Amino acid sequence: MTNLIAILGGLIGAAAGWAAAATIAIVVSGYYGVSDFEGARGMAAIFFFGPIGGVLGLILGVWLTLRLRAGTKVGAKTLLLRLPVVFAGIAALVAATFGALYWFSPILNPNGQPPRLAFEIKLPPGSAVPGDGVSVTLFTEKNNMPATLDAGSRRDESGRPVISGTVDLYFRSSWRIVGLKMPNTPEQIFVLKTSARPGHDADFRSWEHVSSVGNGTDRPRLATPDDAYDIRYRVIWPD
Repeated sequence: MTNLIAILGGLIGAAAGWAAAATIAIVVSGYYGVSDFEGARGMAAIFFFGPIGGVLGLILGVWLTLRLRAGTKVGAKTLLLRLPVVFAGIAALVAATFGALYWFSPILNPNGQPPRLAFEIKLPPGSAVPGDGVSVTLFTEKNNMPATLDAGSRRDESGRPVISGTVDLYFRSSWRIVGLKMPNTPEQIFVLKTSARPGHDADFRSWEHVSSVGNGTDRPRLATPDDAYDIRYRVIWPD
């Protein structure tokens, strides 16, 4: 418990020391006429003098916390023994905070290319290989993203036409829906079974049957076994 209180005291002291040092540096440098060209004065105060004040404030905060906790004077030896623990605790807290911010960021890969959803959609047996007018769109609560379809199409071992393509996954999402539109055919709607932050798939997942079928209203009907459309997909993260 003492270490936790010391960490809290150190954080408060570091924040107060940083703010105080930066403020004093801005006031003093302004008084002595230091140039503020392109914000140089403020940058120096925040990124040079501020960290110095933060370190001093952290040490003072830990010392003051330990003294208030113990009710007696705190010697240099006790302080030196506690400081590494406090620094380690603060470092772990900062790392955990940044890790949580990254993991729960609304953007799946904020520092790089977005992961992609590669998909294949089987059409009913006996269907003609589709030509123009075919589109696939990924829907989430945050965006609608048109897919890039592969040139042409192929047939599986049973002769059913297969449409394939990819679409970028930009956002964390509690739900993802793929809609297939073709001329003179109701929209086929597939509800994907992916987590908000899906991991990399080494291969395609199992085939999933179409979830619902558009009927020209805001309430598409549920699909039946006679609606012979199926989808399989995999999530591909950049290297």
